[in-house]
Amino acid sequence: MPSRPRRARRARRWCVVALAAACACALVVARARVVDASASSNVERARARLREAREAAAARGDVEAAREGDDDDEEDDEEEPGFRSDDDGEDEDEGGFVGTYDACDTCEACALGDAPDGVALNAPTKKTKRKVHCKTCYGCNVLIGRMEQRATFRDDAVDVLHGASGAPVWKGKIMDGDFFGGGGDGENGEVLDVFVKAWCGVRGDYKRLIWTKDTVSETCSDRVTSHPTFTKGPFCSAERGMAKRTFCNGAFLGALDKISHEAGLSDVIPRAKYMRAKTFAPWDEGKETSSGVKQDMDVMVFGAAPGVGFESLGPRITPTLLELLRKIDPDRILKLALFDLLTSQGDRHGQNIFITEDGLIHGIDNESSMRNQLNSMLIPGGQKFETYRVGFIHTVCSLRNNCDTARPSPSTLGAMLDYRCYVDGGSIGKKYPKQFEEFLRKVDAMEEEEVYEYFGMATPEFATKFKARVHDLLDLGFERTAKKLYAGMLPGDGRFGNFQYVIQPPCCGPSMCKLDIIGFSQEESQSCIHSCDVPIDPDFVGANTPNASNASAAANVGGIDPTPSAELTSSPPPSLSTASRDDAIAALKSKIDDLTKTLEKLRQVDDTIEKS
Repeated sequence: MPSRPRRARRARRWCVVALAAACACALVVARARVVDASASSNVERARARLREAREAAAARGDVEAAREGDDDDEEDDEEEPGFRSDDDGEDEDEGGFVGTYDACDTCEACALGDAPDGVALNAPTKKTKRKVHCKTCYGCNVLIGRMEQRATFRDDAVDVLHGASGAPVWKGKIMDGDFFGGGGDGENGEVLDVFVKAWCGVRGDYKRLIWTKDTVSETCSDRVTSHPTFTKGPFCSAERGMAKRTFCNGAFLGALDKISHEAGLSDVIPRAKYMRAKTFAPWDEGKETSSGVKQDMDVMVFGAAPGVGFESLGPRITPTLLELLRKIDPDRILKLALFDLLTSQGDRHGQNIFITEDGLIHGIDNESSMRNQLNSMLIPGGQKFETYRVGFIHTVCSLRNNCDTARPSPSTLGAMLDYRCYVDGGSIGKKYPKQFEEFLRKVDAMEEEEVYEYFGMATPEFATKFKARVHDLLDLGFERTAKKLYAGMLPGDGRFGNFQYVIQPPCCGPSMCKLDIIGFSQEESQSCIHSCDVPIDPDFVGANTPNASNASAAANVGGIDPTPSAELTSSPPPSLSTASRDDAIAALKSKIDDLTKTLEKLRQVDDTIEKS
């Protein structure tokens, strides 16, 4: 057993060790507190600068909000600035900054133009391995955000239709001076609302629709990068629609813009400009790989078309919607129909016409054009119009392989945009607006190469077709030019595409044909958009004969039924047996019952969410 003095010495040694350990712990804690205090001070300074930037941005008025989904000051005190980092932590993003387009790699909210006086920019400007994340940044020339899914129209919520193509479309903002040099709708220096479209070159695996898995290509397949001469090439493809390329799309749509502007039609066709966009992808609450990613891409910027897509109003015709149609300025219908025929539009359906509560209409998405085909819901004889006239199921019955049983349905709201219901005398002929006629004569006097160079067209083929159509409009008039285009197209056979159909007399109200109406009184059912006595133009009714300049045909003009009469079709529509009809009705009722039950379940879920 150790002696008492040895035990005392050991005890003193352990005390020394314990005291040293305690001192070391105290030193670590003290240092940690100093670091924490320093970090807190830095955070507070960053917060103060961020609040200053937000206040300055709000005062300037060129950013909708300094930060999307901005929290109040109390919440800001509880939350530190957001950081983005990789899993390994080595490439942690530096975040919470206020910076410029060049300094920031990702940004939650960007502003147009330079930072105003008094805004402190604290984002690092030297390149580092770390990616710099900014809450607010300055120096974008275009701002982009996602389209809403729902909009309010006449106190009702309607769907916002995003188009059928795979190209992303954003709502955006741009300085008026950057949009045709101050030639937009506002004074120079004003911020304009626009639509922005890209076909490729979007960084960060961007999803066009956030609820899907499909992403936009980060690369483009441009083969042509500058405007070729008329005789040498290589030329842009003349195939239908847009592809993953930028220069050719820009040249094509730029030519359309110049045509509509010089022809006096740009009040119904929003201006379009091809440009390089320096911006950031929508923030999407930081939940997407593309959230706030810096973009340097070629885009088309379009003047914003107010209102909602016409198709959002639904198919059924109510007295209220009939009254809305009466508010449409007939001159705007005339101009839109002229543009569609002049540029041979092949995709003018209800999603590509916007309408406001006051009846103001615009045509958008004009990409499928400049070919020897016509497919516009404004001009009878094409599949778009025919779909609204007798129903999609009947018009493109081959999709369901039921052409033997598909029956026409009453005409829906889209058929009521027939230009004949709006123009004087039910036809246009050669009664063109002065500026439009002068434009036609100017182009008609040009050589094809001049047309190609003057409008900067994507391919000489477009110049050839465009010049020929201009000549026809001057020589044949509107209706016979349309007939000539239809005569060169295949007749509809149940397939989806650009096909031509027998042209029926106009239907401008419930008393003129069978319409899908609801809520009409007996008196209202006898009314029309403007007149129920619309003359029948013999040059624009019946079959589309090869000899379009003498294309008039006999027609049964007294019919109420939208189903083509025997005089106007090559073969009578198929009929259903009584048994087949009964089976179809029973199946339809069963489907309606199932949908009703599903709707009730959705309402219950919605009620539960609201209560919670």
